[in-house]
Amino acid sequence: MPLEAVDDGQIVRYLLDELPPDERRLFEQRYFLDDRLFESVCSIEEQLIRDFLRGELPAEQGRRFEARYPQSPQLSERVESARLLMQLAAAAPPGRMSVASNAPGRRSVSVSSFLERLREFFRLRYAVAGFAVAGLVAAAVLLAVWFGLENRRLRTELSRSESQRSGLAARLQTEAATPKSNPAQAGAVLPHVESMRAAPLAFLLSPGVTRGSGGGRQRLVIPAKGVNRVRLNLDFTPFEQYTTYREIVSSADGGKVASRDFTSKDLPGPGRKLGIDLPAASLPEGDYIIVVKGRLGTARYEDLESYYFHVVRQSEGR
Repeated sequence: MPLEAVDDGQIVRYLLDELPPDERRLFEQRYFLDDRLFESVCSIEEQLIRDFLRGELPAEQGRRFEARYPQSPQLSERVESARLLMQLAAAAPPGRMSVASNAPGRRSVSVSSFLERLREFFRLRYAVAGFAVAGLVAAAVLLAVWFGLENRRLRTELSRSESQRSGLAARLQTEAATPKSNPAQAGAVLPHVESMRAAPLAFLLSPGVTRGSGGGRQRLVIPAKGVNRVRLNLDFTPFEQYTTYREIVSSADGGKVASRDFTSKDLPGPGRKLGIDLPAASLPEGDYIIVVKGRLGTARYEDLESYYFHVVRQSEGR
């Protein structure tokens, strides 16, 4: 069934945290599943950032944006990157960096996008000054690419380590089930099997709608055998004004998987992640969402962060 169109005004209200909690939840679920809506949100967010840095936002929107972006490390990073690009563009020769499009079906943009800036820089044929500016931009891009590749490498190594741990657990279980001619050797294997069963398979989830490098959602690969429990660690920044918190794990169709309540005193210390432990059997293949809520005193719970992921159950033959 086709989804109803979402206008730009609703996207702006979502980005400025002006939607009611229920409407925001519904919007994020659609944003997670609809690639065209995802692209529209990204485009409008870039436009908001540029208008904010140029001081062109209406007063109320400017105050909302200025209050919101320091609370999101990812948004703060994008704002600072855009600020740096605008400073570099201002240092370039005038009249060459402005790009506007009036083609039908496209939004008009007074300042070129990131890729358009790069292409414009590399087309410049000025002397030493022009090449120096292009060199600065190239260095910034290379640094960003390096950080992205390093982050991907670390995630790959973590996934490989988890797979090796799961494989080791399965092998130890097989060895423990095989009759041993030496009772002492069999007794030495059993404690290792029990410890592997007890240790949960851990994953780290980032807040917001997480989309992989291929355009899909974040995938959690859980072996069908050999893993009894799963720990989902959340990259969560506490909000000091709330005294009580709640974690809710649900499937994409709204079915509740698990939940827990805790107070601000139970929040993990610096360097530790907020997490929730679940039986592996409670996470069949499919899409899931974790919502962290906060409450002040006896007021109603408010949505603070959302974490989306897709579970893949890996059998021995896959």
